[in-house]
Amino acid sequence: FFFLMIRRPPRSTQSRSSAASDVYKRQIYEQGGDVDLVALSKLNYPIELVLVIADSNGERELIAFKHIEWRFVLVFGSVKVNLELTGINTKSKPTIGILSIEMDLLPKSDKTIYLPERVLNEQLANEKRFSNYDKLKFYEYASQWWQEYKSIRSYFEKRAVKIYVEDQDGVFQPAHVTVTPIYGLRGIDSPYHAARFVSLIPYKRDETLSVERKEIWNNFSIFLSKGSGDVEDHATFLCSLLLGFGLDAYICMGLSGDGPHYWVMTRMVQKTSVKYVFWESLTGQRYDHSNLIQLNV
Repeated sequence: FFFLMIRRPPRSTQSRSSAASDVYKRQIYEQGGDVDLVALSKLNYPIELVLVIADSNGERELIAFKHIEWRFVLVFGSVKVNLELTGINTKSKPTIGILSIEMDLLPKSDKTIYLPERVLNEQLANEKRFSNYDKLKFYEYASQWWQEYKSIRSYFEKRAVKIYVEDQDGVFQPAHVTVTPIYGLRGIDSPYHAARFVSLIPYKRDETLSVERKEIWNNFSIFLSKGSGDVEDHATFLCSLLLGFGLDAYICMGLSGDGPHYWVMTRMVQKTSVKYVFWESLTGQRYDHSNLIQLNV
């Protein structure tokens, strides 16, 4: 079982209403043997729809972002959805358009036995329950950790610590969900290639209407679709790539003249020392601090 993704090139249009039509398709194919629909129903990987608009200078602006639940095709075989697209990074969430989506389970056959709707509803309910439980447990853990951290030194309370971050939908999420290992990205064969690749993505500061900096922790789909991003976008993407190469990577937070700044740190325990390397995601530069910590042997 695998996904085949077909992305057609964007085209110029005088009307925004037709700009996104027939741009993206995802099809499910069977490659030898029968497909286990129950196993597919447990794949909690929604389609991510990123809608951007490009001006004559090539500058891209994010218009809308949506998760699309595709697993209903396992129940009905064919699903039609009218998806409301709302503005991002605003509290009012104005509606900017309606996108009609049709999804089909291929190959079509009159003999196909679809997944019982009850099985999918139970799976979705379990996922929601587990997600709410995880968020509650993290909140309890983070609250306890923060109290213990502040008690170590009196001035620790004033340190900049990121426990929750704001995503593209204006929702505050645990900071760790912005980082996930990325494996096997074609053309990136080493951590050094990863640092070079991320540094080539243009830096563009996220700003409010009053030209003040605003931290928005976009996911990878938005970052790559826009073709640019703020420093936190670069840092989370580089950290995820380094994790995919098996490095013990973390995101560090500090201050610069422009406000908060983020970079990546990797940690490697050697025989007599701990090697620390700082990775600047905007430039690809590395700073070796391997001689700072010596281990007691």
